[in-house]
Amino acid sequence: MVMIKSRPIIIGATVSVILYFVSYLLAGLNLMFFVLMIGGMLVGYMVGGDFKNGVFNGTIMGIVAGIINVVLAIIVVLIQGASSILISALAGTFIISIVLQIILAAAGGFFGSIIRTESKLDRSPTEQQDY
Repeated sequence: MVMIKSRPIIIGATVSVILYFVSYLLAGLNLMFFVLMIGGMLVGYMVGGDFKNGVFNGTIMGIVAGIINVVLAIIVVLIQGASSILISALAGTFIISIVLQIILAAAGGFFGSIIRTESKLDRSPTEQQDY
């Protein structure tokens, strides 16, 4: 059964939003792909269980982080002096951005849960030897 765990979602969304805007405002780079994958992996790893839990919680984290990122992007554009007509013209771009962020976070949740599953496997003595 898929369970929603709020603490990993909040932590992943916070990390994603902070890293995204720090990289965008300080360096002028759009690191949305890497940041949301890292946030999704963090959520997937923290949630545990099978990959369904990781994907589901990563998707919820993507929804939360996507909405926060878009609202902050609108605020930044308004502070820079854009009119409300420009904001309405960019509405389609913002919707596509939210969808892309949800997909990236869900993929990150999948990979995070796979990493956790693989790290908990019982290894044979030959695999555990240090070379």
